[in-house]
Amino acid sequence: MVRNLEANAERLPMISHDYFFHTVIALGSISSQVVDPGLNLCSPCVRPFTGDVPAFPEYDRQLEEMRKRLSTKDEMPVAGK
Repeated sequence: MVRNLEANAERLPMISHDYFFHTVIALGSISSQVVDPGLNLCSPCVRPFTGDVPAFPEYDRQLEEMRKRLSTKDEMPVAGK
């Protein structure tokens, strides 16, 4: 893990906070289906940061629905009203 981390530090010019979760989980030797080896900085198969945001279809759908609802109203909703 340490060798991969050192090699990736030299190989990857830029990373984002997205790598943190996957790297820390791997360092803790925790296995989970949500861990992406491509975002684990201790992995030999880590992907370079491209600046792209991963797709979250359900979130995107909910966001689009909210935008449609808000565009049909005269004012923005206020919490507690």
